[in-house]
Amino acid sequence: MGDVDREIKRLSQRFGTVPHILQSPQRSGSPSGVIAYWGDVKLTPLDSRSLAQLAAGQSVAKGMLFDFLGNFGDSAREGFPIFQLGGASGYVWGAHFDENGKGSLRMTAIDASQFSVPSSIAHGGDSTTPPPETRRSVSPGDTPSPAPQPGVRLWSGSGFFVSQEGHVLTNNHVIEKCTSIRVFVNQAEPVEAREIASDSTNDLALLSTGLKPTHVAAPRSGSRLGEFVAAFGYLMPTYWQHAATSRRAV
Repeated sequence: MGDVDREIKRLSQRFGTVPHILQSPQRSGSPSGVIAYWGDVKLTPLDSRSLAQLAAGQSVAKGMLFDFLGNFGDSAREGFPIFQLGGASGYVWGAHFDENGKGSLRMTAIDASQFSVPSSIAHGGDSTTPPPETRRSVSPGDTPSPAPQPGVRLWSGSGFFVSQEGHVLTNNHVIEKCTSIRVFVNQAEPVEAREIASDSTNDLALLSTGLKPTHVAAPRSGSRLGEFVAAFGYLMPTYWQHAATSRRAV
């Protein structure tokens, strides 16, 4: 818990405000979790019907979700609450860890007021049919996505510059079936991006942006057994999420 407390304190100093903190229920044999959030974002517990669907391995169209364990199905089956993100802009950070202190981190910067909910859900339904047009923004930074145009549903994901020519590597599920892809860095204006390669098996996609990055990632293959690896990204809506995890390669 010492590392968790220090990180929450660091983020609070950065944002200049006191966080709301939620602790997971204490369950024997289950990991422990902490959620901290800042700003005007609101966390509302999911209804029992949605929890039952997630526990059964089904998806629910409830916008962006956040939980204690980093896995919606596991959280629902353990009887842990899962939260729907609403309100306005804010930053949500979560950590879960086992009795040995090993676990993962998750975080998302969001302006929840910019995410529309399908009309059937607004009236209590559970439709999983997406709107006719979807836009996604890929950000190498940790800032919220730009506001979508009226009537356009927008999702966001993370990516990394892998060349000085502005090529960005992201996940294939972030950009698949999109009618428009935009990439932005920090608070700069987003630019249109073009998909030039994708690999659905390994869930990777390469984008061409024309941006001139100041830093470029240097991926390499051939991780050795026992070597430390790290993955960074955003919490994704409803049925998928990235984790910012440190773990040993297996």
